[in-house]
Amino acid sequence: MALPALTPGLAAQRTDGAYIGTLGSSVIVVRFDTGGTSLGSGARADVYADYHKRAGGKDVRWVGSRQGDTWTLTGLRVARAGPLVTSPDRSWTLDRIIQQNTRPSSLRVTLRFASGTVTGTWTDLEIKGSSLPIRLRRATQKDLNALKLGGVQTNAWVNANPYAALRFDAGFKLASTQTVDGKRVKWLVEPKSGVRLPRLPGERAEVNDLLQLEHLKAADAILACSTKAHQYDTTLGVYTGQLFSMGAKVDGLCNRPPAFMDVGNENITIDLKHARKLELSDLYRFTNLPVARDPLSTEFVEYQNAVWVTLEHVLRTQNRTLPEGIDASCLNAYPANNPFKLRKLAWFLTPTGLAIHSRLRGAPCENNFTLPYARLRSYLAPNSPLR
Repeated sequence: MALPALTPGLAAQRTDGAYIGTLGSSVIVVRFDTGGTSLGSGARADVYADYHKRAGGKDVRWVGSRQGDTWTLTGLRVARAGPLVTSPDRSWTLDRIIQQNTRPSSLRVTLRFASGTVTGTWTDLEIKGSSLPIRLRRATQKDLNALKLGGVQTNAWVNANPYAALRFDAGFKLASTQTVDGKRVKWLVEPKSGVRLPRLPGERAEVNDLLQLEHLKAADAILACSTKAHQYDTTLGVYTGQLFSMGAKVDGLCNRPPAFMDVGNENITIDLKHARKLELSDLYRFTNLPVARDPLSTEFVEYQNAVWVTLEHVLRTQNRTLPEGIDASCLNAYPANNPFKLRKLAWFLTPTGLAIHSRLRGAPCENNFTLPYARLRSYLAPNSPLR
């Protein structure tokens, strides 16, 4: 069965923004893209649509072609191959997921755009009588306001990412509470993604707005992957009068073409006084190179490499030999031409020092170590909150 012909056409109706409506009796949220998408192996589809069932589940992508105001789309079959990565103690294995680029599924979706609405049909050609109607309308500000997420930073993200935001109609659920040095911490879970992140009841609204925004971004990244093999484990580092810091270990597989594996770590460190998320460069200056933030740029690679060289130097001078659990091959495995391997060097603050978590993308290689604050005093940034 061949993919629908990838014949370019000029859509007369706008397809940007988010749409909300029904597929059969299921409420769905959809976004459309006319920029095309890679299917791997040199193949491309000229349009695609992502949809999310509000009842739960991951995003699903349809790919195909357009002719005027009509889109013809299909799904793609996914096959699993592996194992790709096995831990040294064989306690876990991650499989590589490969998108089968030339094997369309039996799904057929036909959509027609007209004046801010979309109608069509969803059919599984292998199941007789499976056709379901699709009825969509362009999402409005009223739909976004109904989410009741609140907060200046959160609302800015919601308005800029309507499709992503409209998937979070279930809000957040209280998972647990704890007390840290007399301060209360509430752990909330986003039920669709399972991501669990904190709120700080004793802090300013702006701080919790920032934490909510980080929560939405983390949940969004997981829902965007159609596989369920994700792990997002958090560790609270410090919560003082001035700083809050935590880390999160992320393991997951995403088969969105081109196939890739998302393994690494994240961190959230906040200056509570100014309600501002801090970067490592706000605390320490490990290199004189200008700070680079685009993970795909050459400048970012050079900057991260310079930071890592300094961290390794501190680690080696702290210990005559590398501590147990530190893999020297990991320390030296950051080629300057591979920004993906550098993108997941993460950090957070602990009561005893700066915790470094590095995980090479696509390699069975991980280093976690803590550098005492006293060892890093000479690297403090001029306006560092740690001074």
